[in-house]
Amino acid sequence: MSQESITAFRLLLLTGQRVEEILGARWSEIDLERRVLDIPADRLKTGNKTQRGHVVPLSEMAIALFAAMPRVDPCVFPKRGDPQCPMPFRSLSQAADRLCNDPQQPFTRFTPRDIRRSIKTRMSEIGILKEIRDRIQNHALHDVASKHYDRFDFLPDKRAGLDGWQWELRRILADAPLTEDWRKWLRRFVKELDNDLPARQLARLLTL
Repeated sequence: MSQESITAFRLLLLTGQRVEEILGARWSEIDLERRVLDIPADRLKTGNKTQRGHVVPLSEMAIALFAAMPRVDPCVFPKRGDPQCPMPFRSLSQAADRLCNDPQQPFTRFTPRDIRRSIKTRMSEIGILKEIRDRIQNHALHDVASKHYDRFDFLPDKRAGLDGWQWELRRILADAPLTEDWRKWLRRFVKELDNDLPARQLARLLTL
């Protein structure tokens, strides 16, 4: 698998966004100082209907991935042979197929789009409220107030949710046990935006 595909898969895991929205990202949409990916309406599945963009908070791990990538072309993931266009979906789908067909890799078959559904399920397990999960993944919101909210609303809540999800990914990568203490502090982390005690406790639990 190419390094570009590896990075794309990692960003899908860290952000929970649609595959096309990550593969189509442009450097002009990324603000590392503000720690956001600001996707314009014309690149969103819901954009034609809502005429609103979608602001995705970036966790530390996501920022590190973007910061390590070369900024040669307007596209973050340029198409091979045509750097003005983004990497096509089939490139990532083929990479997943090769991974799943490798007898040395213990992977159950999956598609890139499966990642988004899995993340939403796991976010629920760590205590991120459905309203915030929906806003993180830019699902259609049907009540009148939601239809007319400013697109920067709920940014702190979305950031806490994605930072909490990053902590859970760190636990998985560290092969640390899923204990009740971990569940307790993670749920507290995603609900208490101004309290850094849960983050310190999570860091301590990962070092046990």
